[in-house]
Amino acid sequence: MAIDWPDEVVAFEDFLKNKGLTCQRREKLPSFGDKLMQFSGEKLAVRVFSERAVWFVDVADAAHPQEWYDAGILRDLILGPSTGAMPLADQIKLVKENWSVIVDSFTAPQLEENTQTACRL
Repeated sequence: MAIDWPDEVVAFEDFLKNKGLTCQRREKLPSFGDKLMQFSGEKLAVRVFSERAVWFVDVADAAHPQEWYDAGILRDLILGPSTGAMPLADQIKLVKENWSVIVDSFTAPQLEENTQTACRL
C-alpha cells in the first residue's frame, strides 16, 4: 500500500536528493499513522516525520545522528530567538533558504559552538 505524503514533503525530498543526500528510511510507523523520512549525506542528516499528525523537520550532524536539532532551534540559531511553533511549510522553507548556513553550522569548527548555543535556547 502506498503511503501518502504531503506535497511539501515530496518536494523537499527532491531538494534533499539534489543536495546529494540519500534516502535512508521512508516509512509509515505503527503508531497513530506516524510517518518518517530520513536522508543522510556526507555532513548532514535530515529527517521529516509526523507525530500524531504534527509534522517536524530535524537536522543532525551525519557523524552524530543521535543528536537532532528541530527547525525551531535552527531558526533561533540562524535568525535569532523567536517563539511559536512553525508549520511544516515554514520549517521546510527555513531549511531550503538557509541550506548553506546550516551545512556550515555542522562543520567541526562551528558545531561545538552551535551545540552549546542550542543548549542555552
